[in-house]
Amino acid sequence: MNKEKNKPINLFKLNLNDLKSNEISIEGFRDKELENDNNLPTTVLSACSVCPNQPEFSSQEELRYHFKLDFHNLNLKRKLQNKSLLSEEEFENFNFDEESLEGSDEDSEADTEEVVKNSTPFYSFKTDLFDGNKKLLIYKHLFFDDENDKLERLRFLQGGNQTVCLLMVGAGHFAGAIFKCNIDAKPILQKTFHRYTTRRKQGGAQSANDNKGGLAKSAGAQIRRYNEMALQQEIKDLLISWKAELKACDLIFTRVASTQRKLFFFDESILDYHSQKVRNLPFITKRPTFTELQRCFWELFSVKVVDVEIETVTEKVKKLNLNEKNKLKPLVNTLVEAAVEEVDPIAPIDDALEKLMEFLHKGKFPQFKTLFESCEKEKILRRLRNKDGVSLLHKAAKASQPLFVTYLLEQGADPTLRATIGGNTRPYDECSDKITRDAFKDFNLKNPDAWDYDLAGIPKAQTEEELQSQQEKKLEKKRKQREKDKLRLKEKKLEKKEKKELLKLEEEQNKEAIFKPANIIKLSNTEQSNVGLSPEARMRLDREKRAVAAEARMRSQQNKCGACNKTLAGITSFHKFNFKYQ
Repeated sequence: MNKEKNKPINLFKLNLNDLKSNEISIEGFRDKELENDNNLPTTVLSACSVCPNQPEFSSQEELRYHFKLDFHNLNLKRKLQNKSLLSEEEFENFNFDEESLEGSDEDSEADTEEVVKNSTPFYSFKTDLFDGNKKLLIYKHLFFDDENDKLERLRFLQGGNQTVCLLMVGAGHFAGAIFKCNIDAKPILQKTFHRYTTRRKQGGAQSANDNKGGLAKSAGAQIRRYNEMALQQEIKDLLISWKAELKACDLIFTRVASTQRKLFFFDESILDYHSQKVRNLPFITKRPTFTELQRCFWELFSVKVVDVEIETVTEKVKKLNLNEKNKLKPLVNTLVEAAVEEVDPIAPIDDALEKLMEFLHKGKFPQFKTLFESCEKEKILRRLRNKDGVSLLHKAAKASQPLFVTYLLEQGADPTLRATIGGNTRPYDECSDKITRDAFKDFNLKNPDAWDYDLAGIPKAQTEEELQSQQEKKLEKKRKQREKDKLRLKEKKLEKKEKKELLKLEEEQNKEAIFKPANIIKLSNTEQSNVGLSPEARMRLDREKRAVAAEARMRSQQNKCGACNKTLAGITSFHKFNFKYQ
């Protein structure tokens, strides 16, 4: 029978008289309704929250392995004793005896109770407001460790005069706000800004990429480095300007990567990382925006109503057969297994398949692998299809995810299985790029007897010898092509040279024809006089001859009769009536 989902209660609307201070429980619990509530934040164990400067782990196996290290166990014990944590370098140089890790005869259940205290992010309160075995859960991060009266602390927060600051930064986005602790939750101060600091399609800050190797010299890398420094300076200036308000805040919640803590905790900052009022947000957040800050504020001050099935970690520890000299280590392993149980629930097969499809589509391989290993492999791999009629291998091939394809084939996924909806295609038919097809071919090459690859439509990948031979053929083809191009260029140059020489020869022959004396016997007197003259001299002589002829024509025209146009040469001229006659 499905349980009715309990809605969270606003802390500022909660009547604290309905709670009993002597019935506060700090024991761990497992509540399926709370774990499956999508509206509540879920903690994904991808990094160790105890050991300092630890990167995120790529799989749950690596995380489990880290939990079993002496380095982690020592830090866990030192944290329970309120001692400073050790880095890996400090751990290597640390002077300790066997007692430091294994415990001593004087160890008591105090260590167990202290570990139990930190096994859940909530304090649970019993109440008579609801029927049945229900409890109210409130985040521990709203309380101080040295406070004994939890109800008094809640009354203090409900007073309406307290302020809470939330600061978040990530991927070049910053958001900060100071809220009044009341039902309105109006921000006293708020500021958001963004700088381009993350490499597109690659992820990661530019500074993180620079730390891995040489400095990139591209224009984009230089812009990102400048923006990182500008973002750091802007946050620094803002926190300094908020110094008075931050000092008056009752609690300050931050969300910042361990490698970027200097953005909030610098020399002149009012924030002290080791201060009791400065703490991390106890749940997963989205991109830093003002809307996300408001959501986080209401999440912190929300009270969860749950049906609790209590199985304390203390009871689990008591089931173990512990000897007197080895108490802490089994306890740590028990807590690790309990944490893994909460992270890796075995879901129903249909729900698990849809969740696997979602992880595959988003490319989240660690989450996919963790959930996959907790499911019934044979059903999911060989015969099970989703509502679209495709298997996981179909989905991986169509999404161009060669890593998922290789993993699924290694786990026994059937490449001959056809889709029931659409084109009745096989997984290999869904491939859209060469890399994904190569993943199928490589599996065929390494496991030739695993499947009927002709039925699956998967060709065999080339061996190293075939690839080498193909590469040599390509190189030989390129070499021959280069020789052909070189020969063609040489012939072209030779042809051009011959053409140039031919033109030069024709030009010389023309010059010889101009200056060579002609046969004088066949020439007239005028032509003979012109022999040996240059073209310019002949042209000048012709112009002079034409000028003389023109003058003669003009003179002849002046001595003609105006009526009959006859020449008047040799006739005596006379005058009559003011006219001259010749």
